Amino acid sequence: TLPGRTLARLVKVVDLRDGELQPYVELLAEWDGVLSAGSRAGALYGVWLQELLDGFYRPHVPAGLLDFTASRAGVPVMLAALEKPDTAWFGAKPTEERDRLLRTTFRKAVDRLRTLLPGDEKEWSWGRLHTTTFRHPLAALGPAYAKAFDLGPVARPGDAHTPNAASHNAKFEHTSGATYRHVLDLADWDRGLATSAPGQSGQPGSPHYDDLLHLWQKGEYFPLAFSRARVEKVMRHRLKLTPAVR
Repeated sequence: TLPGRTLARLVKVVDLRDGELQPYVELLAEWDGVLSAGSRAGALYGVWLQELLDGFYRPHVPAGLLDFTASRAGVPVMLAALEKPDTAWFGAKPTEERDRLLRTTFRKAVDRLRTLLPGDEKEWSWGRLHTTTFRHPLAALGPAYAKAFDLGPVARPGDAHTPNAASHNAKFEHTSGATYRHVLDLADWDRGLATSAPGQSGQPGSPHYDDLLHLWQKGEYFPLAFSRARVEKVMRHRLKLTPAVR
């Protein structure tokens, strides 16, 4: 994630003036920006980015436009201003105000992450925050239906700023991104690969209701049979629908 790499650079050059925060500064400063589900620094980055966006834009836009302005398109604007602070964004003393913003939001991010992921801080990870749940329409009927039909939550890597994009809301719930991809060999259609989620069957109770979820979660693919002969070879069962006779 490019924003993550930018924040990792910034945290090295700004004095946060708080010795208690030094371990968290080092965690982010040493990060390579790979936002895997297991990334400990990624969890801190994700929360800090939210706090920064709010703190950066709130003085400049009406409250009703804050969510819109601080969305995905607002991130590169903010990062550019943080790297080269000027009076338009930060007033008469831009560098001092930039540093103040970084200090206050970093402290908020650490405190908030402690609340979001209580317990051993060594167990922090992006995937504990950033998850996907496949919610069935019948889940709205009550908890028992949700337990029977919903799938997840499962940990997800990435965010809106990475390959394999996985946008999220303010609660870090995965909200958009591809659930289906395929790669086709035009010289041999039966060598195709695909990934999908959550399963090949929409029938709860079927072994194929969630059989693709673990592959999709890990970014892995399954063989995509194309020719009739190949389909017949790998077929598990056949469902035949016969119209009623009138």
